[in-house]
Amino acid sequence: MNKWFWGICLGLNIVVTCYNIHLTHKNIEEDKRLMAQLQKDIEFNSKLLKELHANEDLTEALNKKTIAISNFLWQSILILAERIHDFTDKRR
Repeated sequence: MNKWFWGICLGLNIVVTCYNIHLTHKNIEEDKRLMAQLQKDIEFNSKLLKELHANEDLTEALNKKTIAISNFLWQSILILAERIHDFTDKRR
């Protein structure tokens, strides 16, 4: 009985060890797949971040241009108002 017991224990130990090796191999493969996906996600996020910075720069440039146009229009309105005022003063 002693030999049978130790034989069964050794057999179970071998089966459990083989199963652990199989699970470890599956985990390694899954980790590789997840790392590849993670790398793709990191690259995609980097591209999005670069695009976001480019859009921020474009938005800032457009805001400056809008302010410049607004200032030009106000100056034009002030000049026109001054000319109208001068014209009406001359007609009196």
